[in-house]
Amino acid sequence: MSNLSDLIGVGGGAWTFINSTTVSGTVSSIDITSGIDSTYDMYVLQLVKVAPVNTGSGTPFRIRTSTDGGSTFDSSGYSYAAGSVTDAGVGFGFSTDINDGFIRLTNTGSGATSGESLSGFIYLVKPSEAANFYLFWDLAGLGFPTSQFQRHIGGGQRETAADVDAIRIYHDNSIDGGTVRLFGINNS
Repeated sequence: MSNLSDLIGVGGGAWTFINSTTVSGTVSSIDITSGIDSTYDMYVLQLVKVAPVNTGSGTPFRIRTSTDGGSTFDSSGYSYAAGSVTDAGVGFGFSTDINDGFIRLTNTGSGATSGESLSGFIYLVKPSEAANFYLFWDLAGLGFPTSQFQRHIGGGQRETAADVDAIRIYHDNSIDGGTVRLFGINNS
């Protein structure tokens, strides 16, 4: 037995760390261009305080996918359903769309006030399978209009079959902080 997991017989469902990207400075997007392949059926992106640049206007975070390792990211053919609830007591809001240029992660915007950010998990389901790729998420953070606490859930898909091997997370205002970690969920 070479390690503790051999000793205790850890089975399926364990998360294996693959890589991490930390933003230092302002970037237009966070691109995950390595580590997404056929090794795992499910991958998880862990977002930790991913912060949009404060411009005074709130817009949503979005995702695009790539099939060529991140050389290009497709700008059409996505559908999604994104829902949010805030601590402002305005109830549950949602956004849906088909044949869009992105997958919208948040129903409400962020980037209007200093200190806004997004944290949580995005689950990628069999991205290497040449089928209609889909993902779903459970996120939380502070957002528009006045650093309200927000909880976001949703799902989205590529509307055409493709083997996804890279993910882009972006915001219209750009991104100036945060970390995104990629994990694989062990199949057995």
